[in-house]
Amino acid sequence: MENRMQHRKKLWEALSIAQAKEFVEKNERGLKMKISEGGTNFSGGQRQRLAIAKQLSADPPSICLMIRSLHWITGQTRSCEEH
Repeated sequence: MENRMQHRKKLWEALSIAQAKEFVEKNERGLKMKISEGGTNFSGGQRQRLAIAKQLSADPPSICLMIRSLHWITGQTRSCEEH
């Protein structure tokens, strides 16, 4: 039970950082809300925020890969460890 509570806390923290907490809280089902195939029941911005939250709640290597991808897109050359 403790592990489940820690997991939920981590999810809410990730949603907050990704600025997705508000619209998840507003949904009557909260974390149990249904997501249609391709996330078409969300706006593009909401899908992006949920994708960021998913990566933030994953293991650190996933976050590092996301940061490296963002650096490639933006042309920045800082290493993942600088964050």
